[in-house]
Amino acid sequence: MDGSLWLLLFLNLADITLTKYLVDLGAFELNPIIRHLLAVDFLWALLFKILIVGLFVFLTRGAIRESSLVRRTVNIANAFFVMLVIYQLIGVVYLS
Repeated sequence: MDGSLWLLLFLNLADITLTKYLVDLGAFELNPIIRHLLAVDFLWALLFKILIVGLFVFLTRGAIRESSLVRRTVNIANAFFVMLVIYQLIGVVYLS
């Protein structure tokens, strides 16, 4: 599997973990699906995130080498999640 897909998976796991931590510190989750799942149980939110990102990775793993559009899409998603994780880390520093 392409390294950028592993990065996407890692960043999404970091995102959900930091989201849980920030919500525990008093932050508000804007995504209504994740907000609901976190209210039920962190495990449900984690499983949902793994399912959605895992499905995307599974569907794009072969096409990423052959399609520049798929490669660009994954790179844009990675850039977004890098910025999101940095934003969350700033939130951790601010709320702690």
